[in-house]
Amino acid sequence: MRYAIPMQQSMVEALKDRNARYLKVSIIHEGSQVDIFPLNFQCSAGTDFQKWTITLKNRGEYVEGLFAGVSTVVLFSHDGESWIQMFTGYVSPQGMSRTFGFVTDDVVSMELVDLTRSKGVKRYPSKAVYAGLKVCDPSDPDNSILHRLASQMGISALDVSAIPYVKDIVELGDNTVWNELKLLRDSYAAAMYFDHLGRLRFRSFLDADWTGWESEWTFVADPSVEMGEKASGVLGKIKPSYNEVSCTRATGEVDVYGHRSTRTIFRDTTEWNADLGQCHIEIAPGATYPGTGVASLKYQDPDTGEEYPYATDVQTPGIGQNDLFDIAYSGGDLELVSFNGSTPDTTQEPGASQIILRNAGSQTCIVTKLTIRGKPFVLEATQEVQETDASVTDATDHVDVEVDGKYAASAVQLDMTLARLVAKGKIRTRHFELQSTFLPQVQRGMGCTLVMPGGEHIDCEIATYAHKVVGNTLATARTDVVLDEITGFIPVYNPNIVNGRPGTVVPKKGEPGDPGEDAYQIQILSEQGTTFRMGQQFTTTMRARVWQGGEEITDLFSDSDFRWTRTSSDEHADEVWNSAHYSTGSRSLVITQQDVVGRSNFFCELLRERSS
Repeated sequence: MRYAIPMQQSMVEALKDRNARYLKVSIIHEGSQVDIFPLNFQCSAGTDFQKWTITLKNRGEYVEGLFAGVSTVVLFSHDGESWIQMFTGYVSPQGMSRTFGFVTDDVVSMELVDLTRSKGVKRYPSKAVYAGLKVCDPSDPDNSILHRLASQMGISALDVSAIPYVKDIVELGDNTVWNELKLLRDSYAAAMYFDHLGRLRFRSFLDADWTGWESEWTFVADPSVEMGEKASGVLGKIKPSYNEVSCTRATGEVDVYGHRSTRTIFRDTTEWNADLGQCHIEIAPGATYPGTGVASLKYQDPDTGEEYPYATDVQTPGIGQNDLFDIAYSGGDLELVSFNGSTPDTTQEPGASQIILRNAGSQTCIVTKLTIRGKPFVLEATQEVQETDASVTDATDHVDVEVDGKYAASAVQLDMTLARLVAKGKIRTRHFELQSTFLPQVQRGMGCTLVMPGGEHIDCEIATYAHKVVGNTLATARTDVVLDEITGFIPVYNPNIVNGRPGTVVPKKGEPGDPGEDAYQIQILSEQGTTFRMGQQFTTTMRARVWQGGEEITDLFSDSDFRWTRTSSDEHADEVWNSAHYSTGSRSLVITQQDVVGRSNFFCELLRERSS
């Protein structure tokens, strides 16, 4: 999937000229566009938000508090004429701040924030039930959960693809819209943030057009590697760290509903006459039912009392003077004033209908039947779904993650999400912090390749980034990026030989020797190193060397004196591998990808003492 801001190659090439850089902030203030060319700026793009801080000299036109809450964009150009948009958002509620003295420089600054800091994220949706809607359908936004939620935040611009799953029932009203969107994000393991155009970006591996990872940029830290068209050099040092396992067991719950056929979902039993099968409700001339306010008719099976928490296709009740109608009465002139939002006086509740009736006649009206019909949903079960890393044998060692399955379409779909979380979370990856030349096109989630010193190519994605100016000119602009490796990494100790002796060795436990005799020390060296990328072919030869008292004595042993064993996360596979190598002793061992299961450790055992 592509995430980067589209840029012409001519602009990419022009970025290499540090003096050909222009940045401006455009603000729409009182119907007019105000362009500001900042003296200095900083941008920080976290996991789900982005913030800019700009500073400029004041010539007297700016005052504190100016532009508060006004929409704004940040644009970049390589020639002062063609501009690309880097950011869309608002000036913070504080507006401009100002620092000045009687004879000193007058400087103003302001913060620009994206829509995650807008008032829209605090909005609560009206209580409602979404039934039978697709998770995301750009071709039919009225029947798309994602589009409906976004619209309640005032968001109309989205960067999304179709997610063709259908959710039977979901109830709104208890959380803010933004928190509802987060629950939707979690159910589909999606990336969600506001992009450079201010669009809500929502990308899931369950998108109909999902294409997976692809590299859009290369960071080169090896000076011997030639940089291609879409590449930049690393400035200074790389800071790698090792990510811990984040998930080995993921659990979630999804409600399973049954959708029943059209039936009576409410029957009034006020002063119920069991012999006649009638209720008795009196409404005086000119009066309304239920008197003041509205009547909330909660759905339930009239025979069993089973509650119906939700219903669809609720029919507007017909009114007449016999039992063929949903509402039957005698005397007066009964009319329907409002029902389920037909006027602003009523709304559709999740598990109830709201109604107002009025007697427009001159005689008392007696209601003998009051029923509502619709298609009820019944909660049949709550299914728990769990995915685990089978290599974790002790349950207490699991790293647990719980996913709220409120928006999960089914147990099968939720299981796909949980399986992805475990597949990504159970592997240890590397985390790289580095600085590059100014890269206005970067975006979170953007695939990239890191070329390490020594030539190793590592597939990564941008987790966060920050733009900043070091000094008082755009020529010194830099971009700090944080990269997460997307493939597994196995850290293995690789000892070095210094002056012909092992740098560090670990003695093997065994029978004690004669008093005063030095212990044997076995050292294993791998010709091609000890760290290999999962999923790629490799071959290396491991060689065993034996030392005693500072003297190498390997040649005093034959191949049959050595035995190789392996341990990994797959005990059964280890037994097969160890059995196959039990009687094939050798001082060296050739290892390929077929010999490795995840994080694998290889050991060499010396079976006897040396020949004198």
